[in-house]
Amino acid sequence: MINEGAHCIVGAFDSACTLAIAQVCEQRQVPLTINIAAAPPITEQGYKFLVRNFPTGGMLVTNGLKLIKDLLDATKFTAKSAVFLHANDTFGAAQRTAMDALFPRAGLPFQLAESIAYDPRAQDLSVEVTKIRALNPDLVLTVTRAADAIKLVRDMVRPALRAEGDHLARLARIV
Repeated sequence: MINEGAHCIVGAFDSACTLAIAQVCEQRQVPLTINIAAAPPITEQGYKFLVRNFPTGGMLVTNGLKLIKDLLDATKFTAKSAVFLHANDTFGAAQRTAMDALFPRAGLPFQLAESIAYDPRAQDLSVEVTKIRALNPDLVLTVTRAADAIKLVRDMVRPALRAEGDHLARLARIV
């Protein structure tokens, strides 16, 4: 695009791609506006031709934890444990780093039992759902894209078709 005369680049959706684009834009002195990519390292490189108009992973996690606290307060739901599910890509790793740093100070009334990474290219999340089931959390906290959320809910609900009392299936119905 730069070779064809682009004076500014906007994008990309994926943090890893945006990082690569940022390097080229910086070398060529073409401004890049980050549209969605949330990984903090993109804007921590000291680039002069980079502008972020989307929150970083830490900002997303901070706001998400505040909303969870508000939801628990409003519903009077008592949670003792949660599992954090995230993609194993650049975006998910940034969210995991933010969660590890921010959760201990968030003042939430439950423990984070485990963080589970998944591959967004996987056809299903049945292995991850099995791990979650074994931990039996009150909450499943996710940082995911829409297609992965659909896979997650599908795999959480599928056993419920066989066993109505399934705990994760009840959680998935709440979502």
